[in-house]
Amino acid sequence: LGCVYYYTLTSGHHPFGEALHRQSNILSHTFTLNFNLPSAFDCEYEKILALELIADMLKQQSRPTCDAVLKHPLFWSDSKMLDFMQVISDRVERLDTSDDPLWSLERNARLIVRDDWKVVLEEEIVNDLGKQRTYHGGSVRDLMRAIRNKRNHYNELTEEVKRLLGAIPIDYCKFWLTRFPHLPSHAYHVMQMC
Repeated sequence: LGCVYYYTLTSGHHPFGEALHRQSNILSHTFTLNFNLPSAFDCEYEKILALELIADMLKQQSRPTCDAVLKHPLFWSDSKMLDFMQVISDRVERLDTSDDPLWSLERNARLIVRDDWKVVLEEEIVNDLGKQRTYHGGSVRDLMRAIRNKRNHYNELTEEVKRLLGAIPIDYCKFWLTRFPHLPSHAYHVMQMC
């Protein structure tokens, strides 16, 4: 199934290589997912999710079932994605940094938050975030907390901040996830492990 999906998305490329080496690559389980995916995916985070799903489907062992594939975040609506982020944020809100799933969520945080997520945002949004509490720019938990809090208090935001964040759910979801494209995949995998 992973080969078919990859072949379809890449307009004819095979994850196990060209015909001359394909059989050998299949036997040694050597695949490469290095082609750019087409514009079927509007956002970088969708491409990341698609490539990870294909890699999971190509595993020799522990491949996801068809049901698990259909429930993968690649196929979630923006509303469901925001709900997922909120549930995780609520779950890790009061955990100690050494407790899972928070410890796993904060692993590789620099990649997820792009060193300091507050630097990536517009000044008006950062200023608005600082009105109610302090946020650590290097923390995945704090990034998810910001997404949750701005969503929950959206009607209290200034018109300028609402304009920047966009309407909930579609524009709002895209605002955050285009800036932090590794966040959905990272959060999903952490919660799978925990």
